[in-house]
Amino acid sequence: MNDQSNPQFLTTIQLLERGWTKTLIERFLPTPDGCSAVNHWMNFRGQDTYAAVKIWNVEQTSDFATAFLKSWKGRMRDREPDVVLAELKAQPHPEILKRGRDEIVQATHIAEAAGHILWARLKGLKTPHKC
Repeated sequence: MNDQSNPQFLTTIQLLERGWTKTLIERFLPTPDGCSAVNHWMNFRGQDTYAAVKIWNVEQTSDFATAFLKSWKGRMRDREPDVVLAELKAQPHPEILKRGRDEIVQATHIAEAAGHILWARLKGLKTPHKC
């Protein structure tokens, strides 16, 4: 899980505040990069998070600019879509944090475990929670 205050990741709500729509998120960021905990008793799943680097790369493309302008339809009524798009493009590239050997080894083990779980699910095995 990722911390919501981590500048390396943005939540869906933060993307919506930047001017994205749910359709733009589904089109340009189809799979979330992580999940952050939400302090609400009905939300077991958490909130999707997306890597800031990936978001920055998408916002620099002409396909995103075209889709962003087409989907504007008056959201953020006090601002013009061209200005918002220019602000998104003017932001500096997010800094990629350097990882140490221990962090890389840990991430590798987690990825291997996730692969084993995926394999088991594809074979038809289920957890007690049927996830």
